Amino acid sequence: MAQVLAVTNMKGGVGKSSTVICLADTLAARGKGPILVVDVDTQASSSYCLAGDACLTELIEGGKTIDQFIGRRLVEGEALPLEHFVRRQVSNTTVARKGVLDISLVASSTNLRLSERNVLHQLTQRGLSMTGIEECLTKLLGNELASVGREFGYIIFDCAPGISPLTTAAISCANLVVVPTIPDFISFLGLDAFLHSVRRDMTNRAAHRPPQVLITRSVARARHGWASLWSATGGRRVRTNTHKEFEERIRELARAHPSEMGVFRTTLDETPVVPVAMAMGALPEHSPTYQQKYPSPLNRVLERLTTEIEEVLQ
Repeated sequence: MAQVLAVTNMKGGVGKSSTVICLADTLAARGKGPILVVDVDTQASSSYCLAGDACLTELIEGGKTIDQFIGRRLVEGEALPLEHFVRRQVSNTTVARKGVLDISLVASSTNLRLSERNVLHQLTQRGLSMTGIEECLTKLLGNELASVGREFGYIIFDCAPGISPLTTAAISCANLVVVPTIPDFISFLGLDAFLHSVRRDMTNRAAHRPPQVLITRSVARARHGWASLWSATGGRRVRTNTHKEFEERIRELARAHPSEMGVFRTTLDETPVVPVAMAMGALPEHSPTYQQKYPSPLNRVLERLTTEIEEVLQ
């Protein structure tokens, strides 16, 4: 049975989609696949990066996206399985002696937010409360994942910013919730409240272990991460690295509340390599190797991260 990961955060721009792609590629390259990515983010970033524009347009126009699945099942009452919406072998990345990475996709579309609102409206009109709608979505996804899960080693949800009913359902079905977070002031402000919100919504398998924070886009170890700021006392300038400071605050929060959250030892530091890697996946005419897409030392970092995920899931 597949291990299910939900990659989520209330804040956007923290690297959720790039984390999903990096994890999918690395797990597949390490032979932990096949991998299924389920994109429930209306920006459809993971879908673009995996399938490319032409393939994603085909899926949207053909009604083979996650919003179509939910609408046709819950609103129109059609008995279409999730398997019908899985696009197999979407990756263009290869690995030595294994060929193309075995990654499949249930794509999102930019219509997802409107479709989700329509589903909520229709089900509310039928007398369902918001809690009832969340339970309905969770049951639907849970049953479908149990069916397709036998085919995959990992299923990874790319969730939208915030906590929508669809994100709540993905969290409830997950074995592990991964929370990418930039170690800065704004991100730290909402982390504690978000984790408590996530914990409350973890009503299924994910509830057996605390969410794991993944520190992303950090410049704590970079020379340019240091800044000269005015000291609150003494009226003088001091050199400080705010990312390093907030990394430690996040880890202190985890040490103080170990039952509420954990923090991966591995960090995905700020690097221009990651956006380039995402663009490589969106260009199906290219066939990069895994090593070309994730050159050292990034590939070693990703291998350590996936090893940590396996350890947490044991």
